[in-house]
Amino acid sequence: TAAVSYTVQSVAVLFAVRMVGGSAMTVWDLSRKAYTSAEIPKHMMGRISATLAGCQKLAIAFAALLSGVIAQHISNRSIFLVQIGFTGTALLLLLLHDVRQSGCSALFKPARRGSGAAAAGSGPSTLAVLREMWRELLGAGVFCGLLTGIRNTFAVLLPLHGHHVGIIKSHIGAAIAAQRIVEAALTLSVAGHFADRYGRKAVSVPALILMAAAFALLPMSRDFTMFLLASMLYGCGNGLLGGIIVSFNAGLAPPHARTQFIGLFKTITATGGIILPPALGLIADWTSSLEAAAIVISLATLFCAFWLVAVVSDPRPSAHRVSLVVPATSTAPSP
Repeated sequence: TAAVSYTVQSVAVLFAVRMVGGSAMTVWDLSRKAYTSAEIPKHMMGRISATLAGCQKLAIAFAALLSGVIAQHISNRSIFLVQIGFTGTALLLLLLHDVRQSGCSALFKPARRGSGAAAAGSGPSTLAVLREMWRELLGAGVFCGLLTGIRNTFAVLLPLHGHHVGIIKSHIGAAIAAQRIVEAALTLSVAGHFADRYGRKAVSVPALILMAAAFALLPMSRDFTMFLLASMLYGCGNGLLGGIIVSFNAGLAPPHARTQFIGLFKTITATGGIILPPALGLIADWTSSLEAAAIVISLATLFCAFWLVAVVSDPRPSAHRVSLVVPATSTAPSP
């Protein structure tokens, strides 16, 4: 899809091509989260999810910096060549990777004929999972949907505001790269450990306050220094939230219906990611002010923190811990 996007001349065709690419990304995301839910112990979910998210953020930081330089010195369309390079490398790594069945858990091994899993079919229906897990979907699902929308909106707002105030493309790319580096550093170093030790709410609320402050600061950014400061402030908040969606998604998924629950959860989070960025544009058009739209999204970020505290259930990390110590069996003393 990246190769077609590089050559296409029609907006309608470009839209269709990106829809296909988005579908492929969704399938990959669902499979990744299902594997994470099955393989990672609950008491380590925050650290492992944060590590995976931190590695992804580092890759995004490098890609943002490279894309900004290419757009500045070659052309905007050449950014698709960067995407071709990264996706081609990922495909090559997957083709060269030797997946050994013996290293997988029993969940991913084929069910034997006549076994309960095979006889029962594909598990409960999506509607049954919705009825059973609606509280988790309403609480954590809506929170993660709002968070996804906030993240997507900042990704749109940052370059849009930079272009609006006359910041050059390479500086915009540098600011995005700096933001991603800060995010990755915090995600890899502290986010997962804090989430596992103190709970996801204790980490998420201050992080969302930092993100709301970044949205409020961005309209006051008229030069590169303030622009970079707002970007890095957002990176601090979003870095503390690294892996939080995967942690909620995989941690809440019931063992008997992982893929159905993760699919429903993904639908909610994707809906939030779709709604908020266009809302930013509508508010900016209605008020004739991009700055006013940024303030509204800042308030939405604070509402997201309120929703987390008021609605989302987040058990203490100790409740998820699994004891690895096998108690010794008592034996009668020998005569």
